[in-house]
Amino acid sequence: MKLSMSKPFALRQIGCSVLLLAISLIMLIGMLSDLSAVQTPKEWFLLVCAFLALPLFGTLIVLSVRKVGDSRPFIEVDDKGISTTYRGYGIFKWSDILSVGMVEIQASLTSKVQFLVIVPKNPGQLISRLDAKTQKGANNAMKQWGGLGIPLMGLGFKAHEIAGSISEYSSQMVLANAAPPPVLH
Repeated sequence: MKLSMSKPFALRQIGCSVLLLAISLIMLIGMLSDLSAVQTPKEWFLLVCAFLALPLFGTLIVLSVRKVGDSRPFIEVDDKGISTTYRGYGIFKWSDILSVGMVEIQASLTSKVQFLVIVPKNPGQLISRLDAKTQKGANNAMKQWGGLGIPLMGLGFKAHEIAGSISEYSSQMVLANAAPPPVLH
């Protein structure tokens, strides 16, 4: 099973980022054209926010464009394991996985974000193979969820269906790769 980020989702991210960048740029140009008019603390706060927003939204645009151009699947599940391009996690071999589940987080009053959570057998060994930046995020995910989280939004399918399918398949594969019980004499 190969799941890629849906193009409309990524394009929506680009559109929102461009809009916010344009608004920030217009605010900044308007305020800088007559800097003497910026007098109240609120106006100075808006000027600083507009200035700081430019690199933020510019970075979001670049990352979103890279995501649209990336032809690799976001999540791939096969007989080797679960591989993902998220955070540079790479591949999780079935022999390294204890279990797979889903966590749902209330992101705002009206939306929830679902994460596929992969619980490794030996978290320390698995996390040590990641780069330093990814290790920090992986350690935080282990503390928060007890596993490594992969967001399921924007994949073009319902998150519960994706997580259910992957969880069912992973339970079969984890059992198939489990060590045999010890022989008692």
